Amino acid sequence: MLPLNKIKYFPPQFIIRDPVAEGVNLALKQGFEVAVAVLNFKNWQDLSEQLGEHSFGQFIKNIKKIFLAVIQRELEDNQIIIVHDHNSDSLALILKVDHSRDCVTEIDQTLKKIVR
Repeated sequence: MLPLNKIKYFPPQFIIRDPVAEGVNLALKQGFEVAVAVLNFKNWQDLSEQLGEHSFGQFIKNIKKIFLAVIQRELEDNQIIIVHDHNSDSLALILKVDHSRDCVTEIDQTLKKIVR
């Protein structure tokens, strides 16, 4: 069983362990708040049909790599609880928020940079 910091990027789901819940619970116990940003891809089905199964799989891998690189550039590692492929057409970013340091406006600006 790997520690949470080793599986925080696109963690697998386990029946005996949920790394998403573990990360969120730990952040809350430490006195932080938690923010969840879900990025939905509206044309996922269209892209799948246009690219074909193999190319679409490669496309998804590339999107995940780019998304990961961008969030690592824009956020400090200790702010990131989990990066998760929420379902087949979205990615979720779960952040640790220090209410004494971070405000909604700053979080919103950071998320806009990530989306761009």
